[in-house]
Amino acid sequence: MAFLLRRRQFLPIAASAAILMILKPQTVYAEELPISRKRSIYDDMPVQAPPAPSKPESVQPTPTDRLASQICTARLYINENYSHLQQSLNLSLNHYLHLEHSVTDTLASLKPPRESGEQVLPGLVYTAVAAMSGSILTRRRAWPIRILTPVVVATGAAWWFIPITMRNISGLAWEWEKKVPAVAEKHLEVRGKVEEGIMEVRNAVEVSRKKVDEGVREAREVVEGWVKKQ
Repeated sequence: MAFLLRRRQFLPIAASAAILMILKPQTVYAEELPISRKRSIYDDMPVQAPPAPSKPESVQPTPTDRLASQICTARLYINENYSHLQQSLNLSLNHYLHLEHSVTDTLASLKPPRESGEQVLPGLVYTAVAAMSGSILTRRRAWPIRILTPVVVATGAAWWFIPITMRNISGLAWEWEKKVPAVAEKHLEVRGKVEEGIMEVRNAVEVSRKKVDEGVREAREVVEGWVKKQ
């Protein structure tokens, strides 16, 4: 009985002592752990705030930039003008070559074939002499006759001495005249009249020749009859 009473009195004291031991701070002496100076790859990197956008600053071109820009503009201008000039020269050269070939082909087409035996240079000399002769013969006539006679005489002499060349020249002139219909029509009209005049002259010459032949025959018959009577 006395033991139970003592036990009841000791329990509160033991509980109080236990509480005091728990609440009382205790000093723990321990060795300090060595601090590692190497950064672990698993450590979190400090998060840095993104830099604030800077205001755009106006950049002024330097003298070198301005000079380079002007040189580039001048170079483009020179190249463009040089290209235009080169194209113009090429077109002019092509036109000149085409004209040269055209003139050469035209002169070659006027030349008579070699097998014809026609000599152009002597024929031209004879034609010039005939023209000068017509001018000398009509120097005291009226001016229309003085102008037309040498032309007519020279044309006739040319058709006589160099007929193939004159035929080629006539064909070339006709090709040029066909480009102008009015001139071509006038040419045909004049040519028709000239051909009609030539035909009339030929007919008149033929009739005159027949009359002369008849007169000569009649005169011969008369002479022969008169001789027989003698």
